[in-house]
Amino acid sequence: RLLIKDSRGVLVRDLGALPTQSLAAGETRVLTGLNFATGTTYVGNYQVQAELVDGSGNPFAVAVAPFYIVSGTGTGVSASITTDRQVYLPLSTVTISDRIINTSKNVSLDDLTAFTVVYKPDGNVFWSGSSAVGQLVPGALKDLNYRVSLGNAAPGSYRLTLVVRDSQGQERATAETTISVQSTDATGFGLKGSLTATPKPVLQTETITLAAQVSNLG
Repeated sequence: RLLIKDSRGVLVRDLGALPTQSLAAGETRVLTGLNFATGTTYVGNYQVQAELVDGSGNPFAVAVAPFYIVSGTGTGVSASITTDRQVYLPLSTVTISDRIINTSKNVSLDDLTAFTVVYKPDGNVFWSGSSAVGQLVPGALKDLNYRVSLGNAAPGSYRLTLVVRDSQGQERATAETTISVQSTDATGFGLKGSLTATPKPVLQTETITLAAQVSNLG
């Protein structure tokens, strides 16, 4: 009979028993027929316990062999970064959405941190933020959202990056996207004007003074 147990001795899987065998005095035999499919069993130390049992199911000989389940290939983390639009006017607000997914089958991820940066057209940092992701069990995801005011941002193409790092500072996943901030010169956004007439009540043939003012707030 074969039993799979974790490092604390807790039963993970009972693989059952092979059919009854006869073993002659002094005979050595290799028995096969029971398999353990690790599947989504978590990474860690395990042991297989083999028991020779009598006809009543009572063990009279026991042996233990340790083994270790490792994670699959790859980082086990995927990341994406998106925005609510691709093109913005000056003074707009950008909504940034980050998504981090644990793509592994048997590894729980802890102590991840997501770093989000918005770069100006000249390559300098316009805005940055970071958030703790928390624990992600296999297949779980975490969404992070930010609202970034552009203010009077210069026109051009802005690059947005997302980097996910573990507690050791190692990079586990990256993603990036771009947005475009339009110019006042192209859209007229931010141009404001006013017009006043003095005096407002005026008799026929009298002169009205008109004052116009234009401001570029873009």
